[in-house]
Amino acid sequence: MSRLFFLLILILSNLNCDMPPEDGYHINIQNTYVININQYTKYEILACPAYTGVEPMGCYKLSNNQKIEKGYKYNTVYLLAIEKKILNNFGDISATNIEELEDASKLSIQIAQYAIDKNFDTIKTVGYAYIKDKYPISEESYFYKIENITGNQIMLKLKKRIITFISGKNNIIEY
Repeated sequence: MSRLFFLLILILSNLNCDMPPEDGYHINIQNTYVININQYTKYEILACPAYTGVEPMGCYKLSNNQKIEKGYKYNTVYLLAIEKKILNNFGDISATNIEELEDASKLSIQIAQYAIDKNFDTIKTVGYAYIKDKYPISEESYFYKIENITGNQIMLKLKKRIITFISGKNNIIEY
């Protein structure tokens, strides 16, 4: 009986693991940056990762040109803006990167939950993906500019994309 139970656990645990695709694929790293945060001095721009998109990890402050991190590949990252004076009335977010979220404050978790509940926009080009070997891309970097902030919502516009090929050559696309 215990062998059957062990076998069942082994099979079920492998159903939800991160299995790379079959041969013929490689990893493509995807980086995302917001390039003009320093122009919005009235706001704190927050990145709020969530486990598999629904369980908040907390929020960390983004600085200008900082790479956005989400943690595990199936996580989601929400972006939102909060006026600094409002944030200071309730406390502060001290985390400045994803590693500091291990001790996320209650306020940080509440703000992340708010972003999830309000279904704020998410950044899709963060982390990595498997792509077919016929596409010799090793890394992509996306550079967004804040176009507008309405309430807590941030309107982003893609300004530049850098594609790095396996050969080491770069292709820069300006938008």
